[in-house]
Amino acid sequence: MRTARVFLLLTLAFSLGAQPSSSEVKEKRFANGFQALLVNRPGTGAVHARLEIHGGMAHTGALPVVAAELLSRTLFEVEPDEALGAVRRQRQVGIDDLGFSLELPSTSLAAWCRLRRSQIERMALDGFQRERELWRADRYEPWNYERSILLGLAYPGHPWVQALSERVENISVERLRAWGRSLLAPDRLLLVL
Repeated sequence: MRTARVFLLLTLAFSLGAQPSSSEVKEKRFANGFQALLVNRPGTGAVHARLEIHGGMAHTGALPVVAAELLSRTLFEVEPDEALGAVRRQRQVGIDDLGFSLELPSTSLAAWCRLRRSQIERMALDGFQRERELWRADRYEPWNYERSILLGLAYPGHPWVQALSERVENISVERLRAWGRSLLAPDRLLLVL
């Protein structure tokens, strides 16, 4: 698992045009299991932050698979980040993980960390109703037909293949919050800065 995370970090660093040496990468694991990887990029004036949560579409349990997309959209709202000067925001919803990354001024890093900690601790999911309404109105298509076919061929009988027929109306904010709380245990989180 550690090797996979270091590989993720190095892949991220190479994609940003940096080639960190082992002395530029620091790993810190806290007593509660939370892990942080720090990559030194001197002179940029910006911080690239990525929060990874182990648990994605394959981990929704009794909830429809689309719950992973809905949790990602409501937990990682962009408006508070914009107020901190964040740019290049990107959400990622995968089979085994959820991720969120952005770049922000180094002076905003402490405020961003407090913001994310608060959102995770309170698990308010303030944007739940708005995102659900967008989903109902077909304003965006988080799950497409082609993806369903490919996953059906790759993993016959697996529950996420049924996502096309599942409706977001089956997900209440209480159920989504409960699932989110189970995912957001410190030992399931990785912060890359």
